[in-house]
Amino acid sequence: MYCKCIIFSKTDRKYIEQPIKPAPPPIVTSRQVTSTSIQSTSESKSDKTSSSSTQNSISSKKKYASNSLQAPGSPSRSRSATKELILPPDDSLMCKPDFTKPLHDLAIRDGEQLILTCHVKGDPEPQITWSKNGKSISSSDIMDLKYKNGIATLTINEVFPEDEGVFTCTATNSICAVETKCKLTIKRK
Repeated sequence: MYCKCIIFSKTDRKYIEQPIKPAPPPIVTSRQVTSTSIQSTSESKSDKTSSSSTQNSISSKKKYASNSLQAPGSPSRSRSATKELILPPDDSLMCKPDFTKPLHDLAIRDGEQLILTCHVKGDPEPQITWSKNGKSISSSDIMDLKYKNGIATLTINEVFPEDEGVFTCTATNSICAVETKCKLTIKRK
């Protein structure tokens, strides 16, 4: 089968014939229905109909639950496939946060860069928050707060006298919260 297409250009019209791809064949699914054998006993017609429908529903349920319909390698949904939990070794049991390298008091000159660093461990992994003079602080254009691989860092690229104060790093997990503090003093030029 061919399709005629018209392509318009500024000067003329052209006819181009292109073959059309045939439609893919339809997907045909079939369902096998089993029927009960005709019994020689004298049953009423309604009994035969209800018996037949019961057999068909049972038959379809058996086919649905059979393993022959499962794709190869698909997991079984039986309880026997449930895996046992493996307990972690004793050294990785949950523990409260602990600062292995706490903050220390620091005095730097006005205009210098400030980097406060502390190391923390804990299981589960603690959440880190910073505060200055008791007020929570967060990352901004002036201040960069990071926490990665157990190292919490607060960076200010250029300190001013108003940055002076007590900085606190708090590590919190499901067991408890611990903190480390340092006093930052800014030396005037």
